[in-house]
Amino acid sequence: MDNLSRHLAGMPRRLNAAPQLNSIGFLPEKQDIVDWVFPTWNFSFILRGTGFYELRGERHIIRAPMVLTQWPGEPMNYGPDGSWREIFLIYPEECGETLQTLGLIRPERPFWRVENPRRLFEAAEEFEELAADSNLESNTDRIDCCAIRMILESLLEEKKEIPGRFEPEIRDLAARIRRDPAPTPDWEEEAAKLGVSLTTFRRFFLAYLGVPAATCLQNARIALARRMLIETNLPIAKIAKKCGFSDPFYFSRRFRLENGETAGSYRERNRTLE
Repeated sequence: MDNLSRHLAGMPRRLNAAPQLNSIGFLPEKQDIVDWVFPTWNFSFILRGTGFYELRGERHIIRAPMVLTQWPGEPMNYGPDGSWREIFLIYPEECGETLQTLGLIRPERPFWRVENPRRLFEAAEEFEELAADSNLESNTDRIDCCAIRMILESLLEEKKEIPGRFEPEIRDLAARIRRDPAPTPDWEEEAAKLGVSLTTFRRFFLAYLGVPAATCLQNARIALARRMLIETNLPIAKIAKKCGFSDPFYFSRRFRLENGETAGSYRERNRTLE
């Protein structure tokens, strides 16, 4: 995904379930150094990379995954060593009392490390998907709630035994697979990018995602097939090919095994319900 910035201020909300965001953004390769006094309450989720955070003359080393905060009237100076991956949330000044009452932001706790980032990364993937949706107005309530979930997951997770080595990179790969599952990744090449053996790569993938890499790919392909069966009029054999199944008969067997019904009956039943 490329750089993404969305402005939510003034957009209608159907509920008042969470503090309402002004703006959000996703920066997969942020390179800029920020030296600014903000008028807003902000969260910066550093999902990959390293850098620094300087506050009141004290400079801190930042290593992902970490969360940085900014608040009105305080000079802030922070940024990556080269580049880092960041999601940012911006709340209006009037949300400050609510955020502090909820314990989500505290000037005495300007940043924190996420010890067990699994649930945070899951929430971040959902957040990126909602933010990228072209029908943004229908998702404003969901985005407000998902943002709070990200903050909570970053604060509530406890340290785990499995080390977080390569977790951001592996979750990035899983997110790419979900967005476009048709191509079969070269697993050996993905392992080489991390400088590990294929066996080690598979072990980390299973540890962080809870399923083997091949299963993650297959699940993503089936999920895409379900969407295409409902949202398009393409023949089932063509859907199978577009989802990465070279053999339509194998696709049919796999789909029935995963969903308890044929692709044709799944399409008919769900279209009837609409």
